Amino acid sequence: MSKTKKQKMELLYRICKALSPLYGEIEEEKVRGQISTMLGAQIFYIGCPADSFQKISVAAKEELAAWQAEGLSKAKALQKLTKEHQTPRKIGGMQLMEYMAGHQVSYEEFESKLHTYIEWNYVTKQENNNLKPFHRHVFWHGAVADYIIAFFNQAEWPVAPYFVQVYFVLLKYF
Repeated sequence: MSKTKKQKMELLYRICKALSPLYGEIEEEKVRGQISTMLGAQIFYIGCPADSFQKISVAAKEELAAWQAEGLSKAKALQKLTKEHQTPRKIGGMQLMEYMAGHQVSYEEFESKLHTYIEWNYVTKQENNNLKPFHRHVFWHGAVADYIIAFFNQAEWPVAPYFVQVYFVLLKYF
């Protein structure tokens, strides 16, 4: 990992450590959500280290093959895909703060936990855009979001976004 990424991780650790007692005392979900979003953004800004690559969706594989068939190198074609964190920012920020608010966490433990939130996948821009509207529901339906995240970690990962979409569409009507 680069020196810059390491510095970003150390800074995020110090911020989380300073905020964790306050976060643990806040009862208003909206305020907790704002803190989680802010910290989730910082997780996102750490970037997508090559050693944290996990999977490529079926649609992204198809786009990659099509671009390569058109003569684009694999490296250039991969740059056209979207790097999506396996755990959405807001969820990562929330889970990280909830963990830190309940524990005395060393930097090594923090770094280990943080690595689960910087894992990423290649997806198409359309797949990424299809999921964005549903991230806001996580604070009201955290248990379901945890289940969905666990589902994303399965071998059948490319179908998970459709389950997410169906779940949140059903929420609108029930």
